[in-house]
Amino acid sequence: NRIIAATLVLASIAVLSCAEKGKKATNASEVVYENKLDTISYAIGVNIANDFKKSDLTDLNLDAMKEGFADVLQEDTSWLSNEEAVKLIQAYMMEKKEQEGLAFLEENKKKEGVNVLPSGIQYEVLKEGTGVKPTLQDSVQVHYSGFLTDGTMFDSSVRRGMPFTTYVDGNIIEGWKLALQEMNEGAKYKFYIPYELGYGAMGAPRGGIPGYAVLIFEIELLDVLSK
Repeated sequence: NRIIAATLVLASIAVLSCAEKGKKATNASEVVYENKLDTISYAIGVNIANDFKKSDLTDLNLDAMKEGFADVLQEDTSWLSNEEAVKLIQAYMMEKKEQEGLAFLEENKKKEGVNVLPSGIQYEVLKEGTGVKPTLQDSVQVHYSGFLTDGTMFDSSVRRGMPFTTYVDGNIIEGWKLALQEMNEGAKYKFYIPYELGYGAMGAPRGGIPGYAVLIFEIELLDVLSK
């Protein structure tokens, strides 16, 4: 992770010192610095700052970051080791992601048509069903699409064109086990699943799911197979 890597965190501060040496420019052809190294330093700052923006890290104390940069590169008097710095950054990023998820759910539950289960799962009814409700002992066939809160789709049986079959108490996330039991056969619901009922603090990196991610699933219960 480029954000967590300590060297890149420090490199992003180069823009602060270099900007004092050059003129403010509106495009690359107008940039005037004393030497090529200043220009490269500025370019590194721009590159890393854009990574920070993508990770929503825009509320940092730039003065403190500049001080850390100088301590390590100029005097080696930093009161944090690199390992300690990485742990602090990781903890901050995890806390930030958790708080963002909680804030999303808090706002989402205020929307018209959104219901909240005792487990904390939220749902909207897209289409009611008239069949039976599955139990933990049943197997079901469903179509689904999974999204992150920013709208990114990370999985979809609809996109694959093949329904998904599973036991309700099978190898699926806890949020699905609870959600499926709320639906009647033939129904289509939209579920908002808290991270602790999804992939937890670790997420599922191979599946494109970060830690502390609130998961959004549109699930259509096609058939309860063991009625």
